[in-house]
Amino acid sequence: MKFSHSPYHASLLIALGLPALAAAEDATVVDENMEVIVVTASRTETKLKDVTGSMSVFTGKEIENRKPIVASDILRSAPGVSVNRSGGVGSLTQVRVRGAESNHVLVLIDGVEANDISAGNEFNFANLLANDIGQVEVLRGPQSSLWGAGALAGVISITTKKSDTPFAVNGYLEGGSFDTYSAGLNLGGAGEKFNYRISAGYVDSEGENISREGDEKDGYTNKTLNLGAGYDFTDNVSLIGSYRHTEADRDFDGTDFNTALPIDADNNTEGKFDYASLKTVIGAFDRVWINEIGVNYNKSKTENFNERVLDTGTEGTRTRGYWQSSWLPGGDDNNKLTFVAERIHETFVQEVPDTSFGDANRDLSQNTTGLVGEYNHAWESGWKLALSARHDDNEDFKDANSYRAGLLYDRLEDGWQLRGSYGTGVKNPTFTERYGYYEVGGPAFIGNPDLKPETSKSWEVGTTLKTRNNFFRVDLTYFNERLEDEIDGFFYDVDQNATTAVNLDGTSKRDGAELASWFNFTDKLVLYLAYTYLDAREPEVDGRSDLEIRRPRHIASANLNYAFFNERGKLNINADYNGEQEDIFFGPPTYDERVTLDAYTLVSALVSFRVIDNLEIYARGENLLNKEYEEVVGFDGQSRAGYVGFRFDWSL
Repeated sequence: MKFSHSPYHASLLIALGLPALAAAEDATVVDENMEVIVVTASRTETKLKDVTGSMSVFTGKEIENRKPIVASDILRSAPGVSVNRSGGVGSLTQVRVRGAESNHVLVLIDGVEANDISAGNEFNFANLLANDIGQVEVLRGPQSSLWGAGALAGVISITTKKSDTPFAVNGYLEGGSFDTYSAGLNLGGAGEKFNYRISAGYVDSEGENISREGDEKDGYTNKTLNLGAGYDFTDNVSLIGSYRHTEADRDFDGTDFNTALPIDADNNTEGKFDYASLKTVIGAFDRVWINEIGVNYNKSKTENFNERVLDTGTEGTRTRGYWQSSWLPGGDDNNKLTFVAERIHETFVQEVPDTSFGDANRDLSQNTTGLVGEYNHAWESGWKLALSARHDDNEDFKDANSYRAGLLYDRLEDGWQLRGSYGTGVKNPTFTERYGYYEVGGPAFIGNPDLKPETSKSWEVGTTLKTRNNFFRVDLTYFNERLEDEIDGFFYDVDQNATTAVNLDGTSKRDGAELASWFNFTDKLVLYLAYTYLDAREPEVDGRSDLEIRRPRHIASANLNYAFFNERGKLNINADYNGEQEDIFFGPPTYDERVTLDAYTLVSALVSFRVIDNLEIYARGENLLNKEYEEVVGFDGQSRAGYVGFRFDWSL
């Protein structure tokens, strides 16, 4: 169990959806999606069908069919993924994979690590707009051997749109409930030696009240700019760069200290987030030997205001310099050896104007050196092997080793595939957990510099079955994960009369099964069904184990996509079921009471029509049954909402 220590913290619920289902032009999703190129299952590009672990991919067409405002609505569709939003658009949004914590999941945006050092190394998905996203990858299970300490439970990779024509432009304008307006514009082009892209997104919402009581509306504004470019100096030398900037301002409620429930307050958070990368790719010997040298950088700056007065300011940066070298003896991916050396520098700064509760100001840094080795091999018989290992030398912690082995037997031409993998993961304690801060006006949190890294071991087995006529495909996976030294970030220390972070004794256990299935009834009608079972438990002081909070055991989804009027019209209907789950209520009389949050089902629908070749109009409804629900105790979920808009696209 881990809590986000901030004035507006809200924990996670599991709400599993399903991939936005393809319309007529995507009706062969059963087979074609297996050919999609992915970038996170290995340190080099590979096909989805060759991945030895569990992975979900959402392509640009699938995202277009649902037209979400934020990317987290797409992630609800991945098996094993839990999305928790404490209110409407812009509210704090956390994502967990297979019952792990949100800061156990590494998030990449165009290859740049986006986890926020200044916010407990989590990534707030509320601020990631979907306007310019070209592909989303969700890789489940420990991936520390490839991507380092942040990838204990998995990796989520966001790739922005790219143009493959000399010039293309597309955009949208939308308005609807809660005085919400959003717009986006993307343009780009590609030539023989170059490519570029520019995109901008904007969302402004007056919001609605998210507390059980009161009537104050909690608004949100997001402005995002994304740039990218690449140039091929020769057939073997390329230079590639990207930059993304987001500014977000959201309102949040205070806490009633008599009831411990949210209460209307004039509080807000202002954040600025930057992600940048620059790399050169050099090929030699007919690209049998490929080297990549680059640097990634992210910076997050957040200011929290209590009644419009600055309460806390935090800033975090991460700079990653690396050299990656791949050797392909046969000139293809059937036999590939990769080596990576990287250096990571992280900083954390916290400023608190009011020091009457103690000096909470911090100025910290740490360095890590990582070495990675990876080997991939495929035999003509259909067997495919993936091995990886990593050594991390961290100046603040004991050196860590992680590894992974995966094996796949591919007989998709006969309608089936088997896969299995075993891996280990590591997650270092965050700056906040180690050095702490005071919540002004509330109970103090005192950091624990003696915390140990969390470590995990996991294995899984899975299969893919499909018909030769592409009518049906099903993916089945069983996973078993064991976490040691789980960090409880809300442990009450009686001696200090304050909360702190501690490593739990014993083993946290997470077991489950994931199912995803596609039915292509016709070239215009596609049905997707998904179900996830999760049993996530943490050890207690008395030796027993309790269910991890905000992790429902049962989640199910159904999505129907239909194309009509010669494919000019599309109808998408989605239903998500979220089973009962436990939460902890920190109010009177016990101030530590387990409560049960009711199960709920959310139904949404979208209908669109292409008026002319370059113009589409649409209407989208969310929570159509107006179901009342809570994903976190005291925080009301979004009520029924409707939106209308149009999209245009044009290219040379």
